[in-house]
Amino acid sequence: MRFRTLVLPAALTGCLMALAGAAEAAKSCKAPVAGPTVRGHPTRATAEVGAVTVWSAKVADRHTLRFANWSNAEDKSFACSKYTTVVGINAWRCRATARPCAYE
Repeated sequence: MRFRTLVLPAALTGCLMALAGAAEAAKSCKAPVAGPTVRGHPTRATAEVGAVTVWSAKVADRHTLRFANWSNAEDKSFACSKYTTVVGINAWRCRATARPCAYE
């Protein structure tokens, strides 16, 4: 009875920690990719969403769809600024940059 209560939980914990480390080790990343700048968005938040969308499309074209997931990317950043359009409307432009990564 003591074996089951002490050794089995410790062994299971060790196995789970090894699997978690193996999953992290299987992550493969590419060189950083800067997406095209998106313009004309009413808020910074919508400009960032648009920037991620075009970043993903560029990464999928360059490295396949496996690498196009923004959530898996590393070193993520945005370069955003507010500007006034030619018709006098305030708008946002953003560019997303990140290292595309995929799990093997």
